[in-house]
Amino acid sequence: MLVTTLLLFTQLLASTTKNGHLETASVLADRVLEQASLNPASSSPAYPTVFQGEDEIMVEGEEKPTRFLYQLEATQVGDVSSGGERWFLEVQVSWWSNDVKAASRAGYGNLSTRQSRLVYVKW
Repeated sequence: MLVTTLLLFTQLLASTTKNGHLETASVLADRVLEQASLNPASSSPAYPTVFQGEDEIMVEGEEKPTRFLYQLEATQVGDVSSGGERWFLEVQVSWWSNDVKAASRAGYGNLSTRQSRLVYVKW
């Protein structure tokens, strides 16, 4: 009985920890997308194909900041018109990993989140 209780408590703690990191990563992903959509280049192409970065953020319940990695990928959609360009922006944010694309840990599953946005850049 005690072993079962400890196992359930451990799983609950892992789930709570992952949820805190996932929420923080989602906020960071939204912030990266917002900054990218508000600050395109002043001439074509509006965005580099890939942009990577990192940020250390305090997560509730943690004693020290967690390192979050992000990768923003920009894909031009359709033809360039004289009025502007359409871009599909996608950002992936991961934590507890040195590789944005391969973030997972036994007992926690995937340790990343992905968000996207379609942006029209007017010239």
